[in-house]
Amino acid sequence: TAIKAHQLILSTEDIGINYGIGSTVKHSVYTDMEVEKYAESLVMEYAEKVGLDARIIRLGEIIGDGMDFASRSIYLELILDAVKGKALKLRKDGLESEWFVHVLDAAYGIIKAQFSKNTKGQIYSVCYENTFTHLAIAYKIQEMEEGAQEIQFVNEKDNLPSIKLYKPATNLSIIGWMPRIPFEKAVKQSLAAAKIYLLEKDGKRETSKN
Repeated sequence: TAIKAHQLILSTEDIGINYGIGSTVKHSVYTDMEVEKYAESLVMEYAEKVGLDARIIRLGEIIGDGMDFASRSIYLELILDAVKGKALKLRKDGLESEWFVHVLDAAYGIIKAQFSKNTKGQIYSVCYENTFTHLAIAYKIQEMEEGAQEIQFVNEKDNLPSIKLYKPATNLSIIGWMPRIPFEKAVKQSLAAAKIYLLEKDGKRETSKN
């Protein structure tokens, strides 16, 4: 599951809505956060009641090679704006923090948790030990991408709840896992992947025109 989704679960009162007759809420699908909450609860229930050999891994946002550019996040927006030569726009004061993990470290972390002793029934976070603020990310991108422009602060409102002080589950480093790809290298790979993504996107657009 995702650290970010779990963080949002704890910071909003809109999760856990009761559906059914008489409900004023008419959603036809569950949100990602509701699915995560249900999935984690179901796994732990099976682990406790029937001894299912399971553990829960909450991943930080996956960065580096192979990122999903169809998804939306502040990190992806900053990366794409940088390679496009646009200003790096930060919402509010840019001091909100994010948890990240390189795609290879994420894969290694899942395997490590699955096959290590004494992890059954436990919940772990797989991410860098420290969080990174949006402002710190923007500075790092400027440092590594020559075409990146100035940082701009945008006072736009969003529909997300205020992020409260959040402490993720115990980091998987407690059983010997550790990130092998430094954050700086992950950012460099993200920028390279973004350039390839935009070239392929432009190529498809030209093909469709012809």
